Amino acid sequence: MYTSLRLNPSSIAPPCIPSHTLTPPHTPYRYIRDFWNQLDTGTFLLIMAAAAVRINNATREEEWEGSFVDVLPRTIYAIAVLLIFLRVLQLLTYQQTVGVLFIVLSAMGNDVVYFMVRFL
Repeated sequence: MYTSLRLNPSSIAPPCIPSHTLTPPHTPYRYIRDFWNQLDTGTFLLIMAAAAVRINNATREEEWEGSFVDVLPRTIYAIAVLLIFLRVLQLLTYQQTVGVLFIVLSAMGNDVVYFMVRFL
């Protein structure tokens, strides 16, 4: 009554493997290609450059007071703060109440920019 079931190994199909599992999930290439990681790295480098210029200016405060080199670190800090603000806005999209509002306002901002370009 009992019969053994013998399967031919060539008749069994291999399981379907998704293509995204063939590459390791945490490779340096994938880290570098991510936009938010590039933004964070750029922000960090901007802050370090501003700190270096500011330390350099501290030794020559009376020579460069009010010049471009004196204003440069503050400008770099302002750009870095804007980039950090973009990162915070990206994190707000995950919040349940503010996230929907942010998505709607960003779509509205895109429409406003479109009409500004079109009518100017």
